[in-house]
Amino acid sequence: MGIVCRHCDHLNRSGALVCDRCHQSLVEHATGSVVNTDWLVDARRTMTSEVVEAQQPAKAELCEVILRVAGAPQPLVLELANGGLILGRTDLEGRVFPDVDLSPFSADAHGVSRRHARLTVNTATREVEIVDLGSLNGTYINGERLEAHKARYLNSGDEVRLSRLRFIFFYRT
Repeated sequence: MGIVCRHCDHLNRSGALVCDRCHQSLVEHATGSVVNTDWLVDARRTMTSEVVEAQQPAKAELCEVILRVAGAPQPLVLELANGGLILGRTDLEGRVFPDVDLSPFSADAHGVSRRHARLTVNTATREVEIVDLGSLNGTYINGERLEAHKARYLNSGDEVRLSRLRFIFFYRT
C-alpha cells in the first residue's frame, strides 16, 4: 500500500517522504508551515564570487566543491578527487559512514538516505558528476529528478536536492 499525496492525489511508494509527481512533502507537519525557499535567491547572490565559470561544466581532476546548504551559516567545502565522495547520513547501528555526513543538517528528517548520492570527477571529461545511489526519495538537479545509477554533470550554481535537503553546488579548481 502506497501513500497518496494530499496535494495532487498521486499514489507514491510506501515509505516515500516526497511526492514523485509534485515534489511536495508526504510528511504531515504539526505547524502546517510551508518551507521557505527565499534562501536560494540569497545564496545564489552571495556565492557568485565562488563561481569560476557560471553555467559551465565543472572541470578538474581534483577540485574544491562548495555546497551551500539551506539554512546553514557556512558552506560545506570539500576536496573532490578521482575516487569521489558519497553524500548521505551516518547510521551508527547499521555501521554506515558516508564520506560526507549530512546529519548535522537534519538529513534524516529531510528524507536523505544513508548512502544517497556520489559526487565524482569524470577523468575523461574532467567534469563533476552526481549519481543517485538508488535512494528512496530521489536526487534532483534544478527540480528534475535523476534516474538512479546514471551520472549527470553538475554546473556551478545548480540547485541540488537530496530528497528535501537543498543546497547549491559550486566548485573551484
